[in-house]
Amino acid sequence: MSAELLRGWLNDDVGLSRQVGSFEDDLANGYLIGELLHRHAVMTDSAFGGFKDQQAGAAIAKIQNFRQVQQALVDLGVTFDSRLANAEGLFPGIHTMFLR
Repeated sequence: MSAELLRGWLNDDVGLSRQVGSFEDDLANGYLIGELLHRHAVMTDSAFGGFKDQQAGAAIAKIQNFRQVQQALVDLGVTFDSRLANAEGLFPGIHTMFLR
């Protein structure tokens, strides 16, 4: 799936709470990944309720968000290495791996 198709699906069809322009920037804190999982009934209301949509400097929120994302992915049988969540600045495009 090309980046433009994926971006179009997220922005036009899924209708997340904010538009995705840059995967690396907009998915970096895990909030929109959690929102996507929640909208597709992979994550419960109570699990998603603890998510924080904070940008730069919000390390604690990011860790908490990705812990919840990790649990949802593990429940689906998806192998999730928490080191990937910390590597987004080192490997451009890593966030699209979660959406393939």
